[in-house]
Amino acid sequence: MTDFIFATPRSGNSFYANIHDYISHYSFIPSHFHKQSSLLKELGAHTSGYGLQFREVFSCIEYPQPDVWQNFETYKAMKHKPTISVIAGNTPDAIIEWMFDNCNPIWLERRNKFDQILSWGQAYYSKKYNVKRQLEPGSIEYLKADFNHVTTLINQYFRWRNIYCKSSHKQLYTEDILDEKIAGMDAKFLPEKNSNQDKLQYFSNQQQIFNWYKEYEPTIPAIS
Repeated sequence: MTDFIFATPRSGNSFYANIHDYISHYSFIPSHFHKQSSLLKELGAHTSGYGLQFREVFSCIEYPQPDVWQNFETYKAMKHKPTISVIAGNTPDAIIEWMFDNCNPIWLERRNKFDQILSWGQAYYSKKYNVKRQLEPGSIEYLKADFNHVTTLINQYFRWRNIYCKSSHKQLYTEDILDEKIAGMDAKFLPEKNSNQDKLQYFSNQQQIFNWYKEYEPTIPAIS
């Protein structure tokens, strides 16, 4: 069965997808890169700012609804399917259900949900994803509506995990994959990692964000 990555937002899914696609026995194989790029282009994937194909081809955030469904029909018809990313909460339920019934999920999430929420805020407010950002401390205000939005996306991931996750599936965590070393892999084939440890400093309402998170934290399912 074809693998796909089912992830929470800001979980390193683009980074991991390139590692997943382009290696064999932990050695980088350039032909894997070119094959996957070709398949993603056939599927209608955008090319990102760092020259790699965008994998969230069923995202209602990135594509108009008609394009999402066209991409889905194209994907189903492809004999050889690329590895795509599906983000919980950004994809129609009917597509998610088909993917779980017909493909093999790789589950990907961050252990540190507070760091994830801050990372989402940095990317959303700066409109810069998978690239290094030059932000001034205290320059961003995190709105409660946006905080609620990203926590809803995380909750959607757990909803689907409760329904479909099996012991045979691969479960991965962002913190583990970011430092994975692959022999011969050129950094140009990977998005830039955003691993700034003190993300909270860039927000002007730090205490408010922390209080919101303390209210949200007890609702997060424990990591097994």
